[in-house]
Amino acid sequence: MIAFCKWYNKENSTNIYFKDYTEITKHIPKIKHINQSYKIWWDFFETKDHYNMNPIENAVTTLNKLSKKNNLYIITSRHNIAKQSTEKWIKKHFGNIFKEIIYLEYFIENKNQLLRQESELTIDNKIRIVKNKAQIAKDLKIDIIIDDTVSNLVPCARKGIKCILFQPTERYNKEQLTNLNKNIIIAHSWKEIEKEIKKIEDN
Repeated sequence: MIAFCKWYNKENSTNIYFKDYTEITKHIPKIKHINQSYKIWWDFFETKDHYNMNPIENAVTTLNKLSKKNNLYIITSRHNIAKQSTEKWIKKHFGNIFKEIIYLEYFIENKNQLLRQESELTIDNKIRIVKNKAQIAKDLKIDIIIDDTVSNLVPCARKGIKCILFQPTERYNKEQLTNLNKNIIIAHSWKEIEKEIKKIEDN
């Protein structure tokens, strides 16, 4: 998200920052319809800014270490349209440490292809499908899930999955983080994540 904001600011002379970022349609003045927000993201995924962005500090070391004893999955809200650029970046920095990369949002051309999904929205004659992250995590028997968005973790926590809210920047204030589900732990760095996972494993 930080790399996206930097790219968008450079391209449009705006002043959007991750710590203020809650919903793209509220902060980007050119967007009048949700279709436009998707097109802006797709443009970003094809840029050098996306390919050249660096992983967060200690992410590579920590995930490589975790991959030695665990099956790692990526469950991403990115659309399958960004599959090629996303996996090219992952391969560059992480090699083949992930067992599977699952895209929660994808587009199909024909409504007859619809399965039991959570929602749909037609964009440019394509149908947008959104899958349920918590259900996928449960089906895969995932023990621990790491995410930077509270709303993604709450349904997972309710299903009994241990969750780590990754907050490298102050995205949420103290009020927003009160009364979190007992299965949600907050970590501010990948080193903290590694320590929290060790605690969970030891219990």
